[in-house]
Amino acid sequence: MRHESVRSGWWPPFLSGNSAIHQMSSLSLDKSRAVVDSLWAVTWVSESDGLMECPGASRHTTKDGARDCRIMLDGGKPPTIHCLHASCSAEVDAANFRLRSELGKEERREAGGQSPEIRNQRSEVRSQRKEPEDPPSYDEEKLRAFAGDYAATVDAAWLANRSVIDPSSCTAHDFLSALYHPERGEKVVVFTQEYSQGEALWPDDKNLPTRGREGVWFLAQPVSGEFLPNPRSIPPGKLSRRMAECVRAWRFLLLESDNAPARLWLGAVVQLPLRIAAIYTSGSRSVHVLVQVDAKVKEDWEREKSALLRGMITLGACRGSLSSVRLTRLPNCLRFGKQTEVVDPTTQQKVKRYQPFPKPGLQKLLYLCPNPSVRSIASIVPRRDVIPELEGSIKALSLELDQKSPEELERLQSRFAHFGGQSDRCKTVAAEMEEMISAAKGAHA
Repeated sequence: MRHESVRSGWWPPFLSGNSAIHQMSSLSLDKSRAVVDSLWAVTWVSESDGLMECPGASRHTTKDGARDCRIMLDGGKPPTIHCLHASCSAEVDAANFRLRSELGKEERREAGGQSPEIRNQRSEVRSQRKEPEDPPSYDEEKLRAFAGDYAATVDAAWLANRSVIDPSSCTAHDFLSALYHPERGEKVVVFTQEYSQGEALWPDDKNLPTRGREGVWFLAQPVSGEFLPNPRSIPPGKLSRRMAECVRAWRFLLLESDNAPARLWLGAVVQLPLRIAAIYTSGSRSVHVLVQVDAKVKEDWEREKSALLRGMITLGACRGSLSSVRLTRLPNCLRFGKQTEVVDPTTQQKVKRYQPFPKPGLQKLLYLCPNPSVRSIASIVPRRDVIPELEGSIKALSLELDQKSPEELERLQSRFAHFGGQSDRCKTVAAEMEEMISAAKGAHA
């Protein structure tokens, strides 16, 4: 069953596009399908979507699949033929030109038999389509107004209380186990070098990296784990395990903001009717939001993206994060620095330089909900009350600390440190336990 994650629920006005502009054809879907059927043999899987043989199938360099080539007549963009293969792009472009040309001819023929009033209406729609829309841009005032009082109340404790799995006691392995299905052949590529082919493959590699010079990433879409020839590489055929052809499921869409203040961003995100699977920090200033969409194919994923694009950019989402095969931060790993752009004093050219942080940043997991439903986090009844629970355990725990192993102390310390920003007592206990851990490790050295 496909979840209508983006289109369900209430959205404020600025999160919706201009429907008149996005209405790309004035023909009915029945008449549009009739035009298409006169051109190609299409198996229609819905009112507006169909499967067909690729016009450039003879140029494919990898094995064909039954669902590789689709035709889409609706969805916020012109009628489009799309093929998953890249080697047939010229033939697909020619077919798209023919498709839109024939639809345009039919539209003109139909308009010729209409009354002057209807012809004028159709002309107005066409003129609206030709007017380019202003691209959406970040608007902090709209974000601030939408976030409202939640900007002051949403913090690590607030989110943990509504999380299905307590984020303060969740390892990177636990996180991946909650969201992916190795029994279905799904694997996750993990990176400490952003542009590599990955330094680990979960769940095959039992010891995942937990720290990196610039942090630790994972590929949001599950993959097969196999290296396949990349038809888009230069030269073509380089092996990759992080491209669209390797994806096993188009499950997630990443929302990330480098522009918006974190509290405002979180205050807005928790009110949106999205299937939010996880929220975590980058180890620096941004907060990542992993939205579950469960798209059947990449084209469906692109439609989900289009439906989100305008409003989420207005709220501060980065355009670059809305890509289908995307790296995102692996929670509860350490990040030691970042690449920054500086001007080389010799050449006066902008270059990238590594900048270490004053202290390591934690890519902190804030919220985790496997297979979420379409509802806002703000509407969820709290499942726990973490601060009173932790503070209430301090007295009993103090009598047992000297009996704990360094590993047990580290797990306990990370739980208290997780909520140090919301509780002075938790912060104090975390600091004391950190000293005990250092002493214990020194004794075992």
